[in-house]
Amino acid sequence: MNDSGTAPDSSKADTSVADTSSGADAADANTAMCDLTKAFGAATLVLGIATTASDGGKVDVGEAALTSDELQIIFATNHLTGSADFDLFIAKRTDRNAPFLAPVPLTTLNDTNDQRGVSLSGDGLTLYYHQSVAGNYGIYRTTRGNVSDTAFPAAQALSAVNTPGVDVSPNITVDGTALYFARESPNHIYRALASNAFATPSVITELDSMFGPTAPVPTADDLGLYYTKVTSGGTELWFAKRTATNAPYTQFAAVSELNVKGERPTWVSRNGCRLYFDSTRNGGSAAYQLFFADKP
Repeated sequence: MNDSGTAPDSSKADTSVADTSSGADAADANTAMCDLTKAFGAATLVLGIATTASDGGKVDVGEAALTSDELQIIFATNHLTGSADFDLFIAKRTDRNAPFLAPVPLTTLNDTNDQRGVSLSGDGLTLYYHQSVAGNYGIYRTTRGNVSDTAFPAAQALSAVNTPGVDVSPNITVDGTALYFARESPNHIYRALASNAFATPSVITELDSMFGPTAPVPTADDLGLYYTKVTSGGTELWFAKRTATNAPYTQFAAVSELNVKGERPTWVSRNGCRLYFDSTRNGGSAAYQLFFADKP
């Protein structure tokens, strides 16, 4: 991979972007302008999805997704299940900077298998996640009737995407035209275009590195991609940039201001000003916590 030593400009002609989206969750609270050429500020722990009131938010999050207004979060954890298996939970809040209220399990989706790696469609209705299947993992999809619902109907496997191996960390673009995901052993990031159905996925070869990338999170314009780069020392947050959605990525740089220990991106706001990510900086490899950081 042609790793550049400087951070790519994640904006186009302007250095700030406002959210002009519409749809079921159009009341995106994050409409403030920011300078996308600047580094992220300090990481802030996401509170309210903790195992106990005193553990500061430790929750071994298996990737998380938010609605565009950041008032709902869906995440996976095994700290609330009483077993080693991960289940999916939903939590709500009334302000995007407030702690989340008590999480509620998504009982219609949880079973004795692992459920992790969630992503929400731009309207907040369709949920993608990966689930263990016969020792491997596959990607599933389900759609709720209203964004205020705390339950989803039974999910269906994405047969056009899944293989008999390990297909994980799905992330759908805001407009629903492309699905990003990781395929492991070895690690590669794939992209599957969507219209009425998903096309055959194609590997994004320019993202490959010695140990392989994973956890793709596309920006709203699908020109930028946050992802985890696996290194000999662990994992790091990286960002790739391209000039068109049908062009290869040509700029690559570590999000060095956020890389401390075991970082993994999980969600980015539509205006690109806020990034949510997992990190093990406050604990061991099995103690992921969820953080967010803002651009000024």
